[in-house]
This record gives sequence, C-alpha cells and structure tokens, in this order.
Amino acid sequence: MSEFNRGTVSVWSPTIIGIIIVLLIGGGILAWQFGWIPGEEIEVPKEEEKEEVKEEEKEEMEENQTVQLEIEVFSPKGGEIWKKGNTYQIKWRPPKDTEVVNISLYNEVVRAFYEKIAEEHPNTGTFEWTIAQDLLLPQPYGYIVEVTGCHYSEQLKRSVCGGLGDPRGRSEVFSITEK
Repeated sequence: MSEFNRGTVSVWSPTIIGIIIVLLIGGGILAWQFGWIPGEEIEVPKEEEKEEVKEEEKEEMEENQTVQLEIEVFSPKGGEIWKKGNTYQIKWRPPKDTEVVNISLYNEVVRAFYEKIAEEHPNTGTFEWTIAQDLLLPQPYGYIVEVTGCHYSEQLKRSVCGGLGDPRGRSEVFSITEK
C-alpha cells in the first residue's frame, strides 16, 4: 500500500472542497446582492464626490446626535433593590417644551422593553410607581427606567412620544425582587 492509502487525508478532501464552493458561491451572492456583476467595471468616486459624501455623512451624524439623552433621571439612581407591591418615586429633571412623558421599564440584560409604567404622564419630574405584585420578571436584576418626552402632533391631533428630537433619559441599573 502506498502512503496515501494508509489513513492520510488528501488535500482535496470533501470538507475543503465544500468550503471552497461555499466561499465561491457566497462571494458571488454578495457581489450580486450589492449590484456588482463579475466582469463589470466598478466606478470609483472622484475626490470631490468623496468629500460631498463625507459632508453628507457628517450632517446626518449631527442630526442623529440631536436625539441625545437630554432628560436626567435621578431615581432609581442605580444599585437599589425595589420590591414588588411597594411604591417608589421615579424622578427626573423635566425638559422644557415637553408637556407629557412616557415612562417605561427595560431589562438591560436582555436589552428589551419590558413594561409601560406610565403613558402621557404630566412632565412634573416625579411619578409614584407601585410595582404590581404579579409583574412577571425574567430575573430580579438588570432593570432601568426610561423617561421619554412627547410632543403634540398637529397632523395626528395627539401626543407622539419618542420621535426624532424628543428628549429621553435612562436611570442607572437597579433590581426588582419579590416582596
């Protein structure tokens, strides 16, 4: 028997051939998805066009930065353990030009919305929240409160919350446990 027949693996094993096929097909699909066909010339933008694109990207980034965390949430301040069935005060610095706010509970561990605490609450800077005894929580830690400003939409004839430019703010992480 030759060396190759005694258990050594050929360089062209089915696994390697499969990987090469996947890479070739994947590259072709990616090129096709982004509008490039093999053999077609790719147009490289001129320096002036590059500068225009950079300027547009810069303006877009500046617009997106207007949605900053403008509301400072003082309570919960982080590290507290709040118990179901008890009442706690959520506190924030009321932003100007905002009549009402929404208050929501998020879980930072799973990075997901969890529950509406209050909708269109007057922007007074405080809200008394009694945590429902039957509130189902995936775990007792990792919660934050988000306060989102609302604005009145003339077109919709109602308050709209959390839109571009509406102020928002988040508390630090705290825990909620059984009573």
